[in-house]
Amino acid sequence: FFSSRRRHTRFLPVSWARRCVQETARRVAYLPDNEEGREVCDLLKTAFERKLIFTVGTSVTTGQSNVVVWNGIHHKTNISGGPAYFGYPDETYFNRVKQELAAKGIY
Repeated sequence: FFSSRRRHTRFLPVSWARRCVQETARRVAYLPDNEEGREVCDLLKTAFERKLIFTVGTSVTTGQSNVVVWNGIHHKTNISGGPAYFGYPDETYFNRVKQELAAKGIY
């Protein structure tokens, strides 16, 4: 568990790693250690097991083609900075991610 000293909020690191041709992609995302955070964590685990978290495409960050990228399910990759930096606080994140998961058949 990652512990944030700013607000005394504990975060669950959700680590995804997948081996690709000639490269390894590692992604880490964070969820609050509370009831809703644990619920979303379980949903994301199910999506990962069904191979729905990643796809091969063009990186929004680097513009590089044919690399592993997120597959339309948003993850919080920072514990701070708000939505502009893919972090918290983000009041609408849980509703959005649940809708994205539901669109892929994860409830």
